[in-house]
Formats: sequence, structure tokens, C-alpha cells
Amino acid sequence: MVRTGRPSTVETHPARARIEAALDSGETYESIRSWTGLSVSALSRFAISRKSDLAKLAEEEPSTTDVIVRAVQIADDARDLRQRSRHATPVARARAIKVESEALSVLINHLGIDDTAAERAFEQSMELVNALAEFAAYDPEGTRSLLRTLRAHPVLSDLADALKKRLPIGA
Repeated sequence: MVRTGRPSTVETHPARARIEAALDSGETYESIRSWTGLSVSALSRFAISRKSDLAKLAEEEPSTTDVIVRAVQIADDARDLRQRSRHATPVARARAIKVESEALSVLINHLGIDDTAAERAFEQSMELVNALAEFAAYDPEGTRSLLRTLRAHPVLSDLADALKKRLPIGA
């Protein structure tokens, strides 16, 4: 996503490198606050902004993907409204078309949906498959359990198939 506005207080803080190192090592926001004077909320926002979309999903924090899914649902509802308005008055049809157009516009313009965002998500997915393949080499039994879990989620069946192909023979 494109950043707007002014840089955060953490980004402009003289000890930014030390703050980032502390966040990476798992130091608590409260502990960092005590030696920086920054607010816990500023530290939290900064930490979230540094995470990849995949990391945000794994930690169940708000992510671009969550917002996109909700925006797509809104656009789908708006499309249904427009389709039901076919037999309504011209004014009602125009309103339904406007609502759908606005929902789609949000998806395209305000969420930064573009080919590069999809490419980044794909690269992260492939890196995840590679990491899981490394895991498979070290723990075949754990990998079989992971494959069962992935197959329980139909959306992840392609990921499970890709991982199975990466398993060592006989695993």
C-alpha cells in the first residue's frame, strides 16, 4: 500500500535502529516505551506496519487480505442489489449502479490492489512452501500431520499438493 501523511514518531526517532532491534528480539512495547518515551500505541502501529501480509495473517492481526475480503463481499452485495434493481425504477437502478461502482472503486484505488501486490503475495506463498519443504526434510511425521491439516481446508489443497511434491521420497 502507498503510505500517506507524515512519518511516524518511531520512524523519526533517533533510536529507530535500536527500537527495531528490540522489536525483532521480542522486547515488550512497555519496556521499549520506558527507554524511548514513545507511546505503546505508536510502537504497536510501527510493529504492525513492518510485518508482511503473510505474517499479519498468521498472527490474526488486521491485514490487507482481511480488508480485501470484506470489500469484495460488499462489492458482491452491491452487484446483487444492482441485479435485483433491474425491474425497479430508473432512479433505483442508477443508485444501485452507483453503489456497486463505489465499492469496486474502493477495491481498485484505495486498497492499492495491483499486480505487484499479487506478485508479493505469490512470492511469500512460494517462500512458505520452500520453508515447509525444509521442515519436511527434518520432520517427516510432523509434515504428514501438517498435510492432513492443510487438506482439511479446501482452499489450501494446492499448497498441500505443492508441499507433498517437495517431500523426500519415502517420507
